[in-house]
Amino acid sequence: MSEPMTAALVLDELTRLFTAFPTHAGMKNNPRGTAEGDRNGLTGISGDALRHAAKRVIQEDSFFPKVARLREIALGWETYTRAANTAPAGEVDPLWCPRCQSRVETVEWWRPAVGRRPDGQPDFRAWLTSADGRWLLLEPFGRDLCKCAPACQYAPEAEHAPPAMRLYPHERLPMPLTRSSVMVCEANHA
Repeated sequence: MSEPMTAALVLDELTRLFTAFPTHAGMKNNPRGTAEGDRNGLTGISGDALRHAAKRVIQEDSFFPKVARLREIALGWETYTRAANTAPAGEVDPLWCPRCQSRVETVEWWRPAVGRRPDGQPDFRAWLTSADGRWLLLEPFGRDLCKCAPACQYAPEAEHAPPAMRLYPHERLPMPLTRSSVMVCEANHA
């Protein structure tokens, strides 16, 4: 069970923060008033989350935190621990997203159509456009997504057949991924 949020807990954590950031003058003048004001700004957050937020701010930040920063870290911690604690004890469904608490479903998305090499394999170096170069041709594909997934960046315009997305004169054709750029990207994220 989590620790409840009390004025004494907020005062303890503010004292820890004031010790870590001694240049902040807010607590010198009125420590009880500061604690009560911060407690009002942190309603709905558990004491454990506040302790975690204070610890993380001391480790990461250079200045005394605002209430909004403490609240942001505490809510992120609560979301993470809630997702970890609600995972079923038995067999875990690989299509269950712990972040948004939804099941992954196959959704039809759009992607740029690519050319074909002579052997019939896709050539990802060449995205297909219309003859006049004003339309990027699109093709549908199935993608497994949960509710917290980002929206598709390609959307066909209804009046154009085959499905395509308008390229305006000031826009450049997006660069397709090449094998070397994928390898560089993978190396940067490894």
